[in-house]
Amino acid sequence: MNIEILTKEDLKALDAKIEALITQINGNNHSSKWIRATDAKELLGISSSKLQSLRINGTVSYSSFGGMYYYDYEEILKLLEKNRVPCKYCK
Repeated sequence: MNIEILTKEDLKALDAKIEALITQINGNNHSSKWIRATDAKELLGISSSKLQSLRINGTVSYSSFGGMYYYDYEEILKLLEKNRVPCKYCK
């Protein structure tokens, strides 16, 4: 019979791996402050014209360089959170 013993170091390593996976799944590992319009549209689930409308009416701020529009990743997430509709069955 082969007995294997887990050490505290083994558990810490496993914990770090699990935490990294959770972070990756939640999307918190975004490496750039600025995202392109295509990424912003995908995050928000909207069309180009809707994103343009949000930009024009000041709902979302942006930066423009070389004919491209860039959006603050954290601000896009805050916009989603601000417009969250709570689940009436969730507590």
